[in-house]
This record gives sequence, C-alpha cells and structure tokens, in this order.
Amino acid sequence: MSRPFIGFIVGHDYKSKGAISFTGVSEYDFNLDQGSQAVDILRDRYNCEPAIFTKYKHDYREIAELYMAKGCLASFELHFNSYTKVARGLEILIRDTSSVETWKVADVFSDHLSEISGIKERHIMPTHDGILPIGRKRRGDVCLAGVFGAAKHTMLVEPSFCNTDNPDSRKIFSGSYPIFLAESVAKTFELEEKKVVSVPIDISSLASRIDKIEQRLGSARVII
Repeated sequence: MSRPFIGFIVGHDYKSKGAISFTGVSEYDFNLDQGSQAVDILRDRYNCEPAIFTKYKHDYREIAELYMAKGCLASFELHFNSYTKVARGLEILIRDTSSVETWKVADVFSDHLSEISGIKERHIMPTHDGILPIGRKRRGDVCLAGVFGAAKHTMLVEPSFCNTDNPDSRKIFSGSYPIFLAESVAKTFELEEKKVVSVPIDISSLASRIDKIEQRLGSARVII
C-alpha cells in the first residue's frame, strides 16, 4: 500500500515575508521553520510521505505538477494573519468551488487543530464551523488556485491573528505549533503510526564477545 503524499506550502517568500508577529518574526520565516518541523514529525511517526515547498524555489505550476505525479492527498498552505488585539481564533480557507468532501475534510481538520491547540474556530455562524469559503479575487484565492485540483484536498491554514500579544498568539508561538499541525493532519486522515521493530539481542553472543575483548585487554575490565 502506497504512503499518502501530503504537501505543505510556506506562505509568502523570502522577499515579501508577510505579517510580522508580536515576537518580531515574519509570517514566512515562522512557517518555514514550523512547517519543516511538522513535516519531520509526520515522516518520523506516521506512514506517509510529507514534503514542504517554498514558492521562491518552486512556483505553483511546479508544485502542482509534482502533486499530480505523486497523487497528492492534501495540500496545506501555511499563513498567519495580522489584525487587531480583539481578533482571535483560527480559520481554514477553501475555495468556494471545492468539493463537498473537501469541505468535510477541512471541517474535521479545523476541529482537530482547534481541539489540540486550544484555540477556538472562527466563522462558527451560521454554518461555516471554522471554514471560510472564498471566491475568485478574494484574499487567499491566488494561493488556493495555484494548486487547486492538483491535490485531492486544498486548504489554507491561518491559526490566529499573531501580530499582537494575546493568548492565541502565545499558544502558536509556544514552540508546540509543529505538533499541533502534524497531529491534526494525522488525525484528520487517520494516518497509520509507524511500527517500531525491535531486534532481539543475542545475549550469549554478546557475552562471548565481551569475554574475548577482556582477555585481550588483560587486567582491564569492560563496563557496559
């Protein structure tokens, strides 16, 4: 059984780095670091093939071509937003032409991310439940349109409004965001955990080797 391919795209680029957090770190630098860690967690713990892309190294056309070649299950473009102290919560953006299945998957992902991070979803009323569907020429549509259709599910992640020092921002910048992301993805797609294979140790063989080493060393002892 092939491993599901999951892509992460870092929002913005090294020239135009996006919003600046209350810690002084840019949206681009933060998501490059945190997204890379999330990819490492997924690769090490789960039976999947994750990858992270920056748009100054790979444009959307190249990423989309790779997605199609790999049969990409899901693409997440990583952002955070800049607003006012009263703006809180996380949101997941999808295109308004997304399939019903993608809407459901985004809803499940948003629920997991909210539960794991402790940050409430935005757009609860009337039926969005943490999801913001966007049309053409709306904020975020260029990002989603770039790989739309190349991955089975395409969404944009904005965990909170991080330019001000508030409880939500502190949770995102606590160092745990890669775990929030990775675990939410794993739960959403019910990724299988990698099995730890234990190799039995032949104690008698090891004891024999130690005995031979001790004989060569004379009076010295080998301590293990």
